[in-house]
Amino acid sequence: MQHLFLAAFQVPYAIGNHSYRVLQPHRYLASQSSTSHKKHVLQVAYNLICSLFVSGALVPRRVYIETYGCTLNRADSAIMKTVLLERGYEIVERPEEAEVVVLNTCIVRHDTEVRMLKRIEELGKLCKKLVVVGCMARALPAKVRKAAPNSSLITPQAVYRVVEAVESEQPIVLHSEVKEYPILPKVVDGIIASIPVAEGCLDECSFCIVKIARPHLKSVPIERVVETVKEVLKKGAVEIEITAQDLSVYGYDVYGKYALPELINSILEIEGGYMIRLGQLNPRHIINYLDEIIEVLKNPKV
Repeated sequence: MQHLFLAAFQVPYAIGNHSYRVLQPHRYLASQSSTSHKKHVLQVAYNLICSLFVSGALVPRRVYIETYGCTLNRADSAIMKTVLLERGYEIVERPEEAEVVVLNTCIVRHDTEVRMLKRIEELGKLCKKLVVVGCMARALPAKVRKAAPNSSLITPQAVYRVVEAVESEQPIVLHSEVKEYPILPKVVDGIIASIPVAEGCLDECSFCIVKIARPHLKSVPIERVVETVKEVLKKGAVEIEITAQDLSVYGYDVYGKYALPELINSILEIEGGYMIRLGQLNPRHIINYLDEIIEVLKNPKV
């Protein structure tokens, strides 16, 4: 019975390893003379399709990702896009076009938190599977679930597991304590590629909720960052956005020292017409290697 209803509508879906694209609605409805019957069939089919997608009975193929907040959040979304594209998913531009909506949240201020909760409620009313990602998913998970009880949650440290949430038949929570960066983003947005090189910081600011969401400093080794930059340059990137929660402390956990100047100088050894953009640096730490960073910034590519 489910397949008969799906066959009456233009719905891309997959069951198991088999993908289907079924008939357009007018080919079925044109044969029906009763207007009330047409409306009834449309409503029944709509409800059925909604329940199938939300429950996970149908494997979705189109994903919409909406991102708020800092450059590190944008880089996390780029990681999710990379993973989804490699698994054969299509990234679409509007939530109405998708079977799954991924909302990458920010809660740096209270007004932002209010805005996020409102958006979660709005997206939760759509006939879509909702996945809430980012700082709110870790720092305020109860508020997320209150706003959208059927949503799945992914903390910032587990964004690379987005496919699990997309394909899960039930709402799930994906959490890792420390970010391991098993994959770096390889997508280019126009001419910009955002590359996360570290998460966490060395400070303990009592007022900062981001410290709860991203508590541990974890840096990506220089050689991995350089290889990723080479890959995105081959894909047409012109602006390389090097980002972190606090870029000024990059490498302290790996090398036992501030390693940002060394990282940027290593990237600059790559030939090509590109520029590097740095963001989110804490002056409290930059002062410890001010002369070195000044020399780096003298390069016209930075």
